[in-house]
Amino acid sequence: MALEQGLKQRIVGAVVLLGLAVIFVPMLLSRQDDVREVRVEVPPMPKPALLPDMTPEPVQELSALTASQPEYAEQPVLDQLPEPEAEPQTQAEPTPTPMAESAKAEPPAVAAPLDSNGLPEGWSVQLASLSNKASAEQLVKDLRAKGYNGYYRTHEQMHRVFVGPVLDKGEASKLREQLQRQRGLNGFVVRFAP
Repeated sequence: MALEQGLKQRIVGAVVLLGLAVIFVPMLLSRQDDVREVRVEVPPMPKPALLPDMTPEPVQELSALTASQPEYAEQPVLDQLPEPEAEPQTQAEPTPTPMAESAKAEPPAVAAPLDSNGLPEGWSVQLASLSNKASAEQLVKDLRAKGYNGYYRTHEQMHRVFVGPVLDKGEASKLREQLQRQRGLNGFVVRFAP
């Protein structure tokens, strides 16, 4: 038994040495011609494009311009443009607007207060907070079909549906009431966040 064990160890050792010889002998005996040489051919460098001559032209100095035109320097600056001369009317006169309609016209827009980014503050009406994105998209689609500026924002897996923005908080309140009357949607006014 001991003889068989020693014989097995010798055979295993011979096989290991033979395997190592098969691996390392070709490396030691390889010649230079067996090594592959890789050549990379690089195309020649392209010629630079010819640019047109870009020499700057001399500019007349400002003092030379004002000195050559003194007749304009003495004229006063007009606050208003002079009335144009009456031309013969070839077009029909526009119909004057009745006083009642002109009284209904909105007053000129007052500049809205600015936020910390220097942008006008805006207000929106939040109508719903839905967990289903498809439902939020459908509600926005319905609102846009009715002429409202609807959009939704996703926050913490909830999809909030808004209408707006408008610059005045009072307009946002009127919009909320209108949506409640026409669509039966109870919303509340929130500050618009871009």
